[in-house]
Amino acid sequence: MEFYGKARQSTPGAANTDPLLITYNSPNGWLTVRPNIDNNGEDGTVSSGDYGKGDSASLFVYPKEIDVGDKDAVLAALYAGVTQKGASQVQGFKVKKLMPLKDATGLSAESNYLTFEYSYTLLTGAGFEIDRLGRGSIVSVAGSRSTQMMLGATTDIRYKKVQANLKEVADSFRVYTGVIPPAA
Repeated sequence: MEFYGKARQSTPGAANTDPLLITYNSPNGWLTVRPNIDNNGEDGTVSSGDYGKGDSASLFVYPKEIDVGDKDAVLAALYAGVTQKGASQVQGFKVKKLMPLKDATGLSAESNYLTFEYSYTLLTGAGFEIDRLGRGSIVSVAGSRSTQMMLGATTDIRYKKVQANLKEVADSFRVYTGVIPPAA
């Protein structure tokens, strides 16, 4: 559980004015990183990973509130999340199995959450191409003026081993607004 956007109220041009409470299950052994807040505002995001092996899950906040029933808007937001470090570093982005989040009984858990599988090829600065597979969850919490997503990914070679972890991260991802964070 972590707050995102605690310094947003004082950040000019921020997408949302209220902090978001982010929760998700992170696998044992994964390092969790939280936003850094200093006199310049907030830097970074909420993420977890076994970074040395290429396994990661990170929060991305898209600066527009979208209707998760609009497939084109969802795909545009997901692409923005995957390419946030630069579209020139990613090629072959594909989203598979875009579906409503289901609970353990197979019924829709929360109709405004979608889970998905995706793939892309990462182009590294050293000239290597790394095929990545991922799983994520997306929601646009009412009143947040943004869309929130948890993007989990790993290398295609490790996907079978890490797939259950990425599914757990995506399925457990929740976002809440209207929660007042503790004083720093």
